[in-house]
Amino acid sequence: FPESISEVSELQLETVPSALIDVPRLARVPAALECKLHSVQWIGNNRLILGQVLGIFIRDEFLADAEKLHVSSQKMQLVGRMGGSGGYTRTTDMMEIARKRYRQAD
Repeated sequence: FPESISEVSELQLETVPSALIDVPRLARVPAALECKLHSVQWIGNNRLILGQVLGIFIRDEFLADAEKLHVSSQKMQLVGRMGGSGGYTRTTDMMEIARKRYRQAD
């Protein structure tokens, strides 16, 4: 949609109030981040928008461990954006690759 048209209104998506910011969130999403704008970085003709996360909403059924607040991304069946103008991918084919842990310099 053009910048002047709200996707939420046009698609008649249900919203609910956010807890910490004035902008509502979509009601049926499995998770949502409440953020405030940190900065906008221009890289060529593209924008990289950086935000500070103030709060997180996640449905209980997507918590793998509620006490530790671990999320089960497999249960969420997420879709990711993959390059170009319209490429998407499912994230249900998970694998783990061991990563070396580095200490931050003092």
